[in-house]
Amino acid sequence: MIKIFKTMTRCLLVFVSLWISLLMIGITGCGEDDDNEWVGTWTLESIGGESVEQVLAEESEFNETDLDFSMTATYEITFDNDGVMEVEHTMKFEAKGEGLVFSGEGLMRMTGTYSISGPNYTITPMEIEVTGAFKDLGLEEESVGPSDEDTGTWSRKGNTLTLNSDDGSVIVLKKR
Repeated sequence: MIKIFKTMTRCLLVFVSLWISLLMIGITGCGEDDDNEWVGTWTLESIGGESVEQVLAEESEFNETDLDFSMTATYEITFDNDGVMEVEHTMKFEAKGEGLVFSGEGLMRMTGTYSISGPNYTITPMEIEVTGAFKDLGLEEESVGPSDEDTGTWSRKGNTLTLNSDDGSVIVLKKR
């Protein structure tokens, strides 16, 4: 009986040791997520101080007409802990004037990779998928890759991530 008790005790100690080891590995592994301040889903606040709608409206040809033009747009970026990112941009618009109504909507999804090293970042788009109005504009024909890489410096204060691109643009994102 004492031999059985000693064997069971030894097995229990081995089990507890293994469990504690796995728990420590799990805690250490989870701590790495906290080191990457980019992980999560972010919404675009502004590009160069202007909202997405302002930027798109300025680039739209509708502003040069007498049409009543309205647009809503969303722009979300998700950064995973493994260096993979996904950008999803949706747009709905409507133009009215002199008996004419023109409307549309579209979705653009871009996947790619990112890396951060101290205050520096690199974003590399890999693939773009478009539907609706974006496809009608012929944007699916655009290819992306390492030549479209964006680099710069970044900073984060609370829920605000600011990217200062080497091309001079400033992009502000808010954590969702």
